[in-house]
Amino acid sequence: MAERLSKTLGPRISGSPMNIHLDRNARFARIRAEMARHGIDVLVGTRSGTVNWIAGAYLPWRSLVVFPRDGEVTVYTFLLDLARIQHESWVEKIVPYVPRPGTD
Repeated sequence: MAERLSKTLGPRISGSPMNIHLDRNARFARIRAEMARHGIDVLVGTRSGTVNWIAGAYLPWRSLVVFPRDGEVTVYTFLLDLARIQHESWVEKIVPYVPRPGTD
């Protein structure tokens, strides 16, 4: 049973008290398949559930992901959170920004 689950759920990620099985490649393939089925070239995710699920890490409010059907996924997030997200996320291209005064 454990061997079958391991094959289904993908590689094991550890580093915290809890081991979690995640398969980023399968997750991204499912997203891209749905995008192709619906004729979507780029997904821009702004909802917390979407950005967290795609990034594989907690992203703060006002973060977003740009997920092209073909190409590299990009996360845009606050400069303040950059180092943590670089450490926690499986997305490699993370672009930090600083909010402009008056845009709150």
